[in-house]
Amino acid sequence: VHSGLSGGAASKWAAVSLGVGIVARLAVPGLARPERRSAVLHGVMLALGAALALMAFGPTGLQVPAALVIGLRSTLNSLVIVVLMEAEEVTPANAGLAYGLWFSAVEIGGAAGPPVVGAFGDSHLGYPGALVAMTAVLAIMIAVLARAR
Repeated sequence: VHSGLSGGAASKWAAVSLGVGIVARLAVPGLARPERRSAVLHGVMLALGAALALMAFGPTGLQVPAALVIGLRSTLNSLVIVVLMEAEEVTPANAGLAYGLWFSAVEIGGAAGPPVVGAFGDSHLGYPGALVAMTAVLAIMIAVLARAR
């Protein structure tokens, strides 16, 4: 196993990460008041990028905390939707279109993501390569958010 954790231990920590995600999904959007919503979204994405990098290249001792931070991923959807709907370019006349485009992008990512991660995992890059690819997608999202500010 890449991380030094057994398969059983890694699966248990992944399950704990889901629990962190449940709590984060309830707590983080409430912290994202309108005046700091973009900053909270930016912070969550930066934390996820750092955690993914630690999962790919960090020592085993840091991978467990990284797995817990990765639970924050469950907050992205609600935060992005709220930021999108509050954007001044999104008006009542085009809100449905904006949400539809967002939903389509999410569904494409949801459908394409697992085969892409599997392809990386089966390649010479392995699982760390898949984590780097996910970090690259996050970096693009961070750049888009920074430009939109």
